[in-house]
Amino acid sequence: MVDRLSDYPFVTVRVACSLCDRKGRYRLARLAAKYSAEIPLELLIDRLASDCPWRGPQARRDATCGAYFPDVRGAPRPPDEPEPARLRVVRGGRS
Repeated sequence: MVDRLSDYPFVTVRVACSLCDRKGRYRLARLAAKYSAEIPLELLIDRLASDCPWRGPQARRDATCGAYFPDVRGAPRPPDEPEPARLRVVRGGRS
C-alpha cells in the first residue's frame, strides 16, 4: 500500500482531478526534496492542490476537491514509460 511519498512506485508523480480537467506531473525527487520523502500522500495532495477552487474556505458546499494520484488508485500505468516507437524505412540514405 502506498501511504507515503517514499512508497510511490514511479519516478514521475501524476496528479489529476475527478471534478475538473486539472492534471499535472512532478518529479518524485523534487517533491521529496521540497516536502520530505516521508510526507503522507494525503498531506501532499493537500499541498499540491492548495489553489484548487473546490478546496478550503472558498469551496462550494455541495462538492469537495477531487484531486488524487491516478497511479495509486486502480490499475496504475507507468508514467515514465515511453510511448511505443513507430519505425519506418528511409530510402536514399548513404551507403
